[in-house]
Amino acid sequence: MRGGLTAMILALGCPLVAFWLLRSEFFDAIWLTLPDGIFGIILTLGIPLKSRPKSLLLSGLALALLVGLMMNPRLTAMLMPVLMNCALALIFLLTLKAREAPLITRIAQRARSPLTFPAELFIYTKALTLYWGLLFILFALNGLYWALTDHIGWVMLFANTINFLVMAVFFVLEQVYRVFRFRHLTQTSPLKVLKVVLRDGWKV
Repeated sequence: MRGGLTAMILALGCPLVAFWLLRSEFFDAIWLTLPDGIFGIILTLGIPLKSRPKSLLLSGLALALLVGLMMNPRLTAMLMPVLMNCALALIFLLTLKAREAPLITRIAQRARSPLTFPAELFIYTKALTLYWGLLFILFALNGLYWALTDHIGWVMLFANTINFLVMAVFFVLEQVYRVFRFRHLTQTSPLKVLKVVLRDGWKV
């Protein structure tokens, strides 16, 4: 319960703080790219790839960041949210072809434990994993557009506020839809789902 509440506080607090900073005339929006970049790099480490492909990806990313910071540091900084969302998309989408269950399926299985996990939920959560991955791709494309048009304010507004709100609405609407679609099954609390995500992260 405490983990779920912590996740909700962070989910609500971070976008509000970011929005307040963006509205402040004393704060340069470019500094918000720093936590996005750090978070993006951490997420890249969690992409479900084998050792060699992941090493090549990280090496290529490090080289690209180095060259980018030397050639155009402002644009490189604005691309950090794109990196973050691409990493999130890969974390979700690559689990669709893994030998193990898709990411949302594993989260749902842990949240429902020790209840049974019927085949219809497996199909549904596999599709949901795809939809989350596609949502992060849309976030990345939107961030890329604003970065290439050099609108730092819009880059940061979407990356640190609007995208969070979209994810929150998507999460809530999906939970409501799931309750009605699977009303014949015992339901699990959304707070329990958030607790699993907060506790296990990408290692779920």
